[in-house]
Amino acid sequence: MNENSAERKRDQLEISRRYLVKSALTVAPVILTLRSGATLANASAFQCIQRDQGRADAGANPLLAPGEPSDDWARKQVRVKKLKDNQGNEFWVYEDPNSPGNWLKEDGSPVNLSDYT
Repeated sequence: MNENSAERKRDQLEISRRYLVKSALTVAPVILTLRSGATLANASAFQCIQRDQGRADAGANPLLAPGEPSDDWARKQVRVKKLKDNQGNEFWVYEDPNSPGNWLKEDGSPVNLSDYT
């Protein structure tokens, strides 16, 4: 009887090993084809940037007039001022919505209003 139980254990061990190998072989192709979430997110963001750049190059107006149908541009109401430098060049600045009282150029660089007219 002792020999018989040892044989059963060996058979069960072989079956367990076969099951493990079969499982590993069926899962391997799935693991190898998974894509990175970060890669997918970057590709999506890049497509959005390209689309918006193309719309801007085509002369799309990001300002929405009252009564115009909505589109997919993001907008936030901010205070703006038109300034003039010493050479007479005019440019627009806007108040930082996250830090009232601080004014920024379009490129995001800070502006001291007292330096301009």
